[in-house]
Amino acid sequence: MKIAVMGAGGVGAYFGGLLARKGHEVSLIARGEHLKALQEHGLTVKSVHGDFHLPLKAVGDPKEIGPVDLVLFTVKAYDTEKSAEQLLPILKEDTVVLNLQNGIGNEEILAKIIGQDKVLGGLTYIETTIERPGVISQKSVKRDIIFGEMNGEITDRAKKLQEILQKAEIPTILSDNIQKEMWKKFMFISSFSAITTITESAAGDILACEKTDRLFRKLLEEVYHVAKGNQIELTEDDVESAYQIAKNMGPTTKSSMLRDFEKKKQIEVDTLSGAIVKYGKKVNVPTPYHEMVDGVLTLKATKF
Repeated sequence: MKIAVMGAGGVGAYFGGLLARKGHEVSLIARGEHLKALQEHGLTVKSVHGDFHLPLKAVGDPKEIGPVDLVLFTVKAYDTEKSAEQLLPILKEDTVVLNLQNGIGNEEILAKIIGQDKVLGGLTYIETTIERPGVISQKSVKRDIIFGEMNGEITDRAKKLQEILQKAEIPTILSDNIQKEMWKKFMFISSFSAITTITESAAGDILACEKTDRLFRKLLEEVYHVAKGNQIELTEDDVESAYQIAKNMGPTTKSSMLRDFEKKKQIEVDTLSGAIVKYGKKVNVPTPYHEMVDGVLTLKATKF
């Protein structure tokens, strides 16, 4: 299978590397020093599941790849529209685009640009980052992908993709309710990103402090109420499961938003806590905790 990874950072390059090891023709779309290192030295992965090195094609312009069968879409949410437009020259009639971004609503943006029939919704639970240009550090035991058709149908193309991912040793679940699964992930990632970034602290310190632990729970509960207001049937057990994800992480685990914040890079606050505020206003559900995070981090980000 010919595969393009749009946004070959920590997540995209890692999964792209696993697929390439199984013989798929994988091209990484990256930029800057990371792209230069990939072109000159190939991809190096340091992982708790085993290290590996691969020479892979890496480009800055998708047009250099040609038509592909599958796209892993892993860009930051604020780059969704621009990146989707760049994909158009490499899409065939039957190309599938698997979205693995953080946040809610990215699939709708993709669908408007490349066509709804090409888009599969997805998410991943993984801790991975660019350690240095060309080198990916993957630290979490979890590296799961959950995906599905946006309408909940279990299609042949989705079953085929699940088989491909599983053969690449990627734990994969094909969901018949991917919208609910994405909101469950959104509840976790928006709240974990919020509490880690606003405190500039890792998971262990946050959960060890009674006050920040309670704030984290309040952020999770707020997303739960917003989801319910938007007709997404999350449960109180889902809230507890999201909390337990953080509790089961290593104490030094940081959100990707915090890592970007520390590097003074653009952060996804508008598509995480900012999106919670937006979806809350839509259904008259108050979101004071995420609204505070959105305001504080938006201000801090202007100083980069």
